[in-house]
Order: sequence, then C-alpha cells, then structure tokens
Amino acid sequence: MPEKLLRRDDKASATNGVGTAHTNRDGEKMRAPSRLPSRRNVQSSCSRQQLSPQCSVNVDGHSTVPSMDAHDNNIAKVRGKPATKRCAKEPRAKENAVVHAPDHSNDLKLQEADDAIRRLNELGLGEDISPDEYMGYFKKLPRNPVVNPYLKLDSEQMIPLYIRHARYRIRYYKLLQRASSVRQHCAVDLLQKEDFSDEFLREMGYFVKFEKDGTFDWSFHPDLCKIRDLDDYQRLVPHDSGDFGTYADWDKYHRTFHSYETELEYLSYCSELSEKLKWMEDCVLIEAPSVKWGKISTRGAFQAMKIATTFSKITPSLADTAYYECVRNMRWNALWLKNMVELYFEIWLFVTKQKKNFRFAIEEVYKSNKVPIMVFKLQNALEYNCSEMEMEMEFHTYTENVTSGVTEDEAHSLIAEAVEKLVERPKFYQHYIRKKIDIAQSIGLIPVVGTRKYYDGGRASPCLRILGL
Repeated sequence: MPEKLLRRDDKASATNGVGTAHTNRDGEKMRAPSRLPSRRNVQSSCSRQQLSPQCSVNVDGHSTVPSMDAHDNNIAKVRGKPATKRCAKEPRAKENAVVHAPDHSNDLKLQEADDAIRRLNELGLGEDISPDEYMGYFKKLPRNPVVNPYLKLDSEQMIPLYIRHARYRIRYYKLLQRASSVRQHCAVDLLQKEDFSDEFLREMGYFVKFEKDGTFDWSFHPDLCKIRDLDDYQRLVPHDSGDFGTYADWDKYHRTFHSYETELEYLSYCSELSEKLKWMEDCVLIEAPSVKWGKISTRGAFQAMKIATTFSKITPSLADTAYYECVRNMRWNALWLKNMVELYFEIWLFVTKQKKNFRFAIEEVYKSNKVPIMVFKLQNALEYNCSEMEMEMEFHTYTENVTSGVTEDEAHSLIAEAVEKLVERPKFYQHYIRKKIDIAQSIGLIPVVGTRKYYDGGRASPCLRILGL
C-alpha cells in the first residue's frame, strides 16, 4: 500500500491475498494493503531497500532511488534450472493414520471481520472506499519535497547565519527574563540594550550557551544549520526532555524538513482527521493483529487518504503519520484516559459522598476491581507511602474544581476535563509542531496572526503572553 498506511498490526487483514511491496512515485518503499490486488510475486515483498549514500533524500529521510529486489538479482542463477519432478503416485496412507478435522477458525475470523464492516456500513460510520478509489486519492497527493543533505554551507556562508541566530536567542532570552522564568545568566544585561554589534556577538560565542546549558528548551540544530537548502524555521528544533522523552518519535520529527506552511496545514489536517474518524474510537481496543482490526484499520486509512486530498500540501507520508498517530491517540484515550477518570471518580465518591479518608477509598476501589487496568497503580499506592502520597496529590489536583453540592454526573464531567488537561500523555508530531510554531513566533521567525486557533485551547506560552498574544 502506498507509504506505510496499514502497517505492523494491520498485516493480519490479508485474507484473500498477501500485501505486497511496491515503490511509489517518489521511489519510496511502501506496503500495499491486503485488500489491494497483488501486483508482484509474494517473494519480492521481502526484499530490502538499498540506500545509496550519494542519493538525495526527501523530507522524511527516504531515498529517492527505487529499491533493488534481492530476489530479482538471483533470478538469473535459477532461471533455466529444470523443476524437480514430483512423484506420479502419492504414497498410500496407513490404515490407522489419524485424519484431522479441517480448521475453520480462519473462516470464522473472516466472517466476524466482514460482519463488523457490514455493521459500520449500516450505521453510516466511516466510508466504504474501494482499493481503486484509494489509489486514485493517493495519486492526487503532492510529492515530498526533496532536500539534498550533502549540499553544505561553507564557513563564510555560516557567519551571517550565526549572527542572525544570536539575535534570535537574545530576543527569546529577554522574553524569558520578562516572564521571570529564568535568572540572569550572563555578565551583560541583555534587557538594557536593544541591539549588539556583530563583533560583540562573536565575542559572546553567539550566545549558543543558552541552548546548551538548559536555559532554552529548543535550539537551532547544529547539523541542520549546515544544510544549505533549509531555512531557519526548518533548523529550529524543540528539545526532547524527561527520562522517556517528551515526544513519541522525536528522532523522526526533527528530521522532517517540512516548511512552516506545510506544518501549519498538517495541524488542520490532524484536527479534521480526529473529527471524521471518531467512529473508530469504539474500535481501537480490538485485538491487534487480527483480521477484524485489519479490515477496520484499512477502512480508516482509506478515509484518511481521501481527506488528505482536500489539502494542498499533505503528502502521502504526512497522511500516514497523521492517521497512525490519530489511532494511537484514540487507543491511549480509550485505554488510559477513560480509566484514569473512572479511578478518581470512584475515589471521589468515597471521599466526598461517604466522608472516608483517602486510604480507605483506594482500598475499597482496589477490592471492588471496578477499574481493572488501574489495579497496579492502586496496589503500589497501598504498598508504598510515596506512591500513596503521589496518588493523593493527583486526586486533589483532578478534583480541585469539583465543588460541594454538584451532582455525580457533574463531578464526573469536571474530573474528566481536569484529567484530560493535566495528565501526562504521549506527544505526537502535531504537538511537536505546535511547540515549534510557538517558539518561532516568539522570536519573530514566522507571523503570529492566523495561527492561534491551532493551539490547544488557544492557550499561549509565557513568551507569547508577554507579547500580548
């Protein structure tokens, strides 16, 4: 299938054929969905892509050179070799041989998957898009722009870039100081002077230390600064922080050299996907890999590709990323977010309605097993004081706005709102872009007008609040 839509756990959807490897018009290796007719021998789908170090790469790091099939390389070695003759007569079965009944489990799984799709059609959920229609949508999408990472700036060309970046750093540092979020780090009072000479900036090492010492949570990535064909927005990289990282796939995100206009449109695309694929929310916990999930995911992926055609800058790889991260977000919400809400709501019932202390509440919720997926969290809280204290702090945070006298339904809604807003959750490419745009606006790299609506709840960062945005 074009790009990587329907990958990994969707391979089980191959029921009437085997998904085969293809090469798209950009030379990228792509996995065909199992519902698409096979176009090449199944053996060739196992070949590996050969990437030449001299070739250019597109914005997602893929080679623009078509892959070479190892199977094709060996055809000449076996061509012309006579096939081994089969025995004309099959050996006679032994009289006492055990004859096993045919396994109909695959037929049952296929029937279950077909029934699920039929119910979705009857309810008008999703769209029934054929493989041919899907391919038509795919062909309408724009190609990935190509960036040659081997074309570098020379030392003389780097000097104005260093000076320009130093002024951006000073601007951001001043905003942080005004927001009182950092202390004075350098001997020069940057707030008292509007401009500095190029010579002074060189003497101060272009203030790169602000990016290296943790003052900033972003940087102009030194490797990207050397690439000639990138602009400053593309060189800007939000940092990945924490023990497990802030972003789900930071290594990929910071190497996708999309323009500001493309990334802004990607946010709009993600917003539309999350709205039009809501029908998948009740499906995302279906066992994967499985035939049933494969067919449902195929349906969603085909619809995502159709939606992508309504945007002028969304490439197949961006459609792929948006779809799979949308599904991952839905799965996280269904698996963790809803259960977190139920956990703290049940505790709230004991603490507020029955006037019990916190430990009694978590013991009762643990015994009742009303939120099975949170058993490990409750068990840790009951066994370790630090875990109990942490959980009690979370409880007070999530129930802070639940006032006395509210109904249970109102309390549940308020807890859900707080959990969704405050709980730590995976951050995907759209979150990375929001952070990047926020920084870029703060330092004057891109305009502010017209982008505020793409931020979560319209909340501005401390830097943008200083600017009155």
